[in-house]
Amino acid sequence: MKKRILSLIILFAMILPFIPTPASAAYNAYIFEWGSGTKDDPYLVNSSSDMEKLIKQVNSGNTFRGEYIKLAANISFTPSAPIGDYPYNIDNAIGFEGTFDGNNCTITYTINNKGTDRCAGLFGYNSGTIKNLKVNATITVSSGLFIGGVAAYNDGTITNCTSSGTLSASCISSTYIGGIAGYNTEGTIQRCENSATIQHVSGNAGGIVGRTDSYSKTNKVEICSNSGPVTTTNSIDTGGIAGSVYNCNIVNCYNAATITGTGNVGGI
Repeated sequence: MKKRILSLIILFAMILPFIPTPASAAYNAYIFEWGSGTKDDPYLVNSSSDMEKLIKQVNSGNTFRGEYIKLAANISFTPSAPIGDYPYNIDNAIGFEGTFDGNNCTITYTINNKGTDRCAGLFGYNSGTIKNLKVNATITVSSGLFIGGVAAYNDGTITNCTSSGTLSASCISSTYIGGIAGYNTEGTIQRCENSATIQHVSGNAGGIVGRTDSYSKTNKVEICSNSGPVTTTNSIDTGGIAGSVYNCNIVNCYNAATITGTGNVGGI
C-alpha cells in the first residue's frame, strides 16, 4: 500500500509542471522581474525598459485583465507607442484591462506624432483602471483623433491622476484632446487634476477630457479640477473641464484657467 501511495506521489510530481495555469498570469510572470500580478503582489515597473515591455505586451493582445501592475519609480522616456490602441477598424481595438497603480510616482514622456496614429497618450486605449499616477507629457501631433495626457481613449476608470506639461494638436480634422483623456465613453474619471497647457486647432478640447459621452448614462466626470489654459483656434467645442458632453454626469468639478476658443466655449 505504501509503495502504491509513493508511486502516485511521484507520478503527480512528474505531471504537475504540465497542469495548465491561467495563460496570462503564467506568461506575464516571466515578463517583469518583480511581482506575480496579484493585488497583494503586483508586477513592479521600475524603468523605461519595463514600460516598453508593457507597451509591447498590451499591443500584442495581452490585456492583463484581472492583473495588477504598480509603478515603483519615477520614469522618463519616449515611448515607442501608446499602451493599447483604438484604430479606425475598431474590431482591432486593443485595450489595457488590468489595474495600473502609479503609486504617486511620475512618468515624464514625449510623443511627436507626425504619422497616422489614431491615439496619442501614455495609454492609447484604457478599459481597466489607472490610479494614483502623475504624468508630465509633451505631446505634439499633426494627425490623429484621440489625444490625452493619461489616456487617449477611455472606457475604464481613471482615478486620482494628475497631468502636467503641454498637449498640442495641429490636426485640421475633428480631434478630441484633454489633459486627462481625449475621449471618455462609458468610463469614469474622478479625483483628477490637470495643469497641462492644451493647444488645439479643430475638434473638441477640454482641460480634463475632450469629449465625454454615454449611451447608457453610466459614465461620469467627478471631483476634477483644471488649472491649465485651453486654447483653440478653429474648434467646435472648448471647455475648462470637458469640450463636449453627451449623457454624462459632471459633478463637483471646477476650472481655474483661461479658456479661449471659437464656437462653443465654456468654463466647465
